[in-house]
Amino acid sequence: MEQKSTWSDLKSEYYHNLRMLDASIQAANNATLEMNRIYLDVIKKSRNSTPEIMKKFSDTWIDSIPKTSLENMPSLKNNYEKIKSNPTLENFETFGAELQKNIKQKSISEMASYCQIMTSFYDSWKDMWPN
Repeated sequence: MEQKSTWSDLKSEYYHNLRMLDASIQAANNATLEMNRIYLDVIKKSRNSTPEIMKKFSDTWIDSIPKTSLENMPSLKNNYEKIKSNPTLENFETFGAELQKNIKQKSISEMASYCQIMTSFYDSWKDMWPN
């Protein structure tokens, strides 16, 4: 098969994709920072909820996360087990901080796990506190 692209075309196309990749990484980083801020705001706002509601919320959230997502981030295991057994503001904040630290150390392929964990958080939050 004959190549029809010139060196200049290939260089331009490659550079364009490199810029798109860099922008995507920056956008993902910015989105995770903003999601962490909102996560902490939600947790702080929920501190007036009863322990029963917080237990139900934590069970709903953690149980709805695909197991493969949690397996991709094994350092979170102790933190999400703490949330399930004792859903305190401190344990949620610790989990959020560990999740944020963890995502900074992961590859692009593991961003999907982060997305699933935070999607499950959103779905559980939306169902628990519909206002």
